[in-house]
Amino acid sequence: MKCYLFYYFFLNNFKSLKKICFSNSGLAISGIQLGIFSNVFFIFKKTFFLFKNSIIVWKSLEKTISKEGCLSLKNKYYSKRCRFIYVFSHNFLNLKKIFLKDFYSICIQHEIDHCNCILLNQVQ
Repeated sequence: MKCYLFYYFFLNNFKSLKKICFSNSGLAISGIQLGIFSNVFFIFKKTFFLFKNSIIVWKSLEKTISKEGCLSLKNKYYSKRCRFIYVFSHNFLNLKKIFLKDFYSICIQHEIDHCNCILLNQVQ
């Protein structure tokens, strides 16, 4: 039920959420950042991608250090994240296994952290 609330909220506020993300150099927003406690987030690109009940099922041993920003925090932080990951995630229709690397791997790990109530300044 919470996910449907997020979809409804997201679809009715798509333009303003996109503006919030892009005006702050953001790329994604999670339900928890909007006060909806559900394991769901959207990533904006040319279109948007839904990730619901996402689980990282494999992480590479190879790490990358990057400077990340967050819509929830003012400062940027250095974080060490896995360079490659496999994620199981639902979209609107079905379960998908997705391989991600580099930039999008970091982004997905960041958003999954939000869904687990972990902020960027807590990541080591």
